[in-house]
Amino acid sequence: MPEARGNGKPGRTRRVGLRPVLLALIAVLYAISIPWYRGDDQELRLLLGLPDWVAVAILCYALVAVLNSVVWMRTPIDDDAPLSRALTADARGTGARGAVRSTPDPGESTP
Repeated sequence: MPEARGNGKPGRTRRVGLRPVLLALIAVLYAISIPWYRGDDQELRLLLGLPDWVAVAILCYALVAVLNSVVWMRTPIDDDAPLSRALTADARGTGARGAVRSTPDPGESTP
């Protein structure tokens, strides 16, 4: 059984190290997708009916999308955490966005 890292939750040790690795891999894929490694005199080859550098870029972008979804799935979200002050103000209709209020403020007359 994996040890907890001070937060009392077993199993968190594997996820803590995987997320930064996935984010680094995404950065590497973006770097690979740029055809900076091709020379001007290099012969054009076709992969899947596309120039090789285009096929590599599309493949990298598809892998980035998959890895981003894995990173988001592994990101812990606390559903019980309170909303920020700005979000609760907008939900009440008192924020800058002018949300519609479902109940009037005390002392406010209703039409």
